[in-house]
Amino acid sequence: MPQIPLYSRTVKVAFSLFFVVVVVFLLSTASASWGTYKPFTPSSGDFQHDLAIDNAQPSYTEQVEPANTEPVKPTYATAQPEDAQPISHHDQTKVLVVSAFFPLPQSNHPVSDYEKWLSYFLSNLKTDVYFYAPPDVVSLIEGVRGDNPIYINSSYSSPFDIPPLEGLEDIYIEMNRTYPEKYVHHHKMSGIWNAKAFFLDEAWKHAYHTPLARNGKHYEYVFWSDGGGMREPNTYENWPEYNRVDALWEEGRKLSGYMMQKDELFFIPIIEMGDSSWKENGMNWKDTNGPGNPGQVPWSEGSFLGGPPFAVSWFRKIFYSYHNAWLARGHFVGIDQDLFSGIMLLYPHRFITSWIHDPVAPAHLYTSVPEGDSLSRLGACGNPWHYYEFFLSDGETRDKMRDIWLEEIEEPQNEMMEGDWDGWWKGSNACRLTNLLWFKQLLERLFGSDWVPPQATLVNLHNPKPKDVSWRHD
Repeated sequence: MPQIPLYSRTVKVAFSLFFVVVVVFLLSTASASWGTYKPFTPSSGDFQHDLAIDNAQPSYTEQVEPANTEPVKPTYATAQPEDAQPISHHDQTKVLVVSAFFPLPQSNHPVSDYEKWLSYFLSNLKTDVYFYAPPDVVSLIEGVRGDNPIYINSSYSSPFDIPPLEGLEDIYIEMNRTYPEKYVHHHKMSGIWNAKAFFLDEAWKHAYHTPLARNGKHYEYVFWSDGGGMREPNTYENWPEYNRVDALWEEGRKLSGYMMQKDELFFIPIIEMGDSSWKENGMNWKDTNGPGNPGQVPWSEGSFLGGPPFAVSWFRKIFYSYHNAWLARGHFVGIDQDLFSGIMLLYPHRFITSWIHDPVAPAHLYTSVPEGDSLSRLGACGNPWHYYEFFLSDGETRDKMRDIWLEEIEEPQNEMMEGDWDGWWKGSNACRLTNLLWFKQLLERLFGSDWVPPQATLVNLHNPKPKDVSWRHD
């Protein structure tokens, strides 16, 4: 079979435009002589290039309009023509974002980095924010937030002032000495990580007693986002976007076979699922082994988590139940992601997730993404760790972020198999939208359909905080 030459997309686009011009010219000439030519009027499906990119669907979707009704309009999730009306963000008031910033005497990043990241996070975001910070940081947060809605809770000077961790600082200091990277890891960092479940749940409950709860509003979704979670300029304003989020939770309900209700599902994104050794460990893991995935690269992310208030309160109870149980047994509990991983293994039916590196995602399987610097499996999506930000955005915002990321890279040539003419059209660096995953279904795919979650033998919602610990050295 002859070798098909590879050309850059710039050359391909120029060739395609020339071809289109020739065809249009011929058609227009023919219409003048035939007299019976009827021009084709595209339906709203012709503007669905966002769905074509995101879900690897055809760019044209036939829509049948019922008689005597208004024309079917494209949904906002699609890329819209220039004169389309933007989506209404009226329901964005039903979303609350929770975060915190407690400067540490020992950190991997200077305070100046956090100031920059906090600005990227708080200055654009129009969604209600409930923020925890010690008193001496309040002015910094107020400065970067500006006039956007926020309530700053400065009642805790340290993560060890919150009820679930109060009285545990000395134990955390001792625990940190067992950590291999103790010289670059401060015990208060573990405290901040393990305070997230409390902060998330307390924030939505207390927000109703603050100026945020104007006009009797009701929060349907509450999300934790790290203060340093947005590390580049962005266009995330109405984020996480309510309509997108609500549709995802409905999709999660369907993925579960309607076994779960929307208010029972909790979201934690995934960055990587590990190698074959992780698979073996995961299949045989028990809660008596300690936090999930200990000593390995964690696959559950800790930067972002949340869901409906009912799910948030459930997660808080389970998290501190296992935090106390594992700590009392001498296990290292200083990395929140490891605790998350264990809880997700125990209760996979309660979690939905996104996974940018999912090898069987349609957005990866049915498209050909050129390889190059700054490109993930799904194209130019910025830092893969923060893909969930793109995933939880509306279509217009996703297109704006695509433009930003495409401008930051050089266009590599498309890589395709010899003779694969279909790949000639598939090549694109634009960031794709992967599918939502029900975690139980994902683990059954990885471990086998006969896999059964381990029993939650240590769970007890009244597990007390330990007063002293004999440390294990696994």
